[in-house]
Amino acid sequence: MRKKILICSIATACLLTACGDDSSTGPATNISSGVSQISSSSTTNIPTSSATESSDSKVNSSSSQGTATNPSGYPANYNPTTGALTDERDGVVYKTAKIGNQIWMAENLRISKANYISECAPDADNPNEDSIIQKYGLYYTWINAMQLCEYRYKWAQATDSAYHGFRQGLCPKGWHIPTINEWQTLLDQGSVKKLLSTEWDYVNNKGTDDYGFSLPKPTENNPSATCLQTADEYATDQNYMICFQTNFQQPVKLEHIYKYQSENLRCLMD
Repeated sequence: MRKKILICSIATACLLTACGDDSSTGPATNISSGVSQISSSSTTNIPTSSATESSDSKVNSSSSQGTATNPSGYPANYNPTTGALTDERDGVVYKTAKIGNQIWMAENLRISKANYISECAPDADNPNEDSIIQKYGLYYTWINAMQLCEYRYKWAQATDSAYHGFRQGLCPKGWHIPTINEWQTLLDQGSVKKLLSTEWDYVNNKGTDDYGFSLPKPTENNPSATCLQTADEYATDQNYMICFQTNFQQPVKLEHIYKYQSENLRCLMD
């Protein structure tokens, strides 16, 4: 079983009424009332986001710069008609979901070790049953997800930026590891239950999957939450992950784990 260091609960991602029913007409209350508050909070010691999404800062060891596009202007591996993403490295096809102005993978990444750009650090024991991998994807350390192999032995300073702009990491070309800010943008679209698969059938927290995001229910390894890696660092040896919980009063929270510990991963189109 994967051992996480679940250090602190940061904040809720939506109003309780928005999670319990759909009578709310406004968007979900954002995490800690906004990413700017999260990034600058001195009480929670959350550093300013190390990713700055700007058109002139897409620096990446496996950069999305120069990525071929199709006639519609999307990455060449994305079919805007069917919404299918075909990973050019192994031919695996993923469903996607367009939510607001964002296009997300609607399945967790499952590229195998044989197809890693570079295997930087050991990942957690991954499931070996195809049906489980198909549903839940594979687990990746932050080091592997970000493809920052130097972090295996040397941690950056918490005040330093490990990267600038979109970080492709293990994502297909034209896609990147989402930041906390980008998760916040997703959560601002509406109640959390619309992001959850219909398998989420907990009291007052039933998934409706209105957006086709199809976030799977928690696994036996972590029965209280489904967590995914983010691009953001917490400290020299830790990073943030975002967790969707079975807890109705706090359906979404940020937690931090060591960079050599593993979680699932979804990619976001550049």
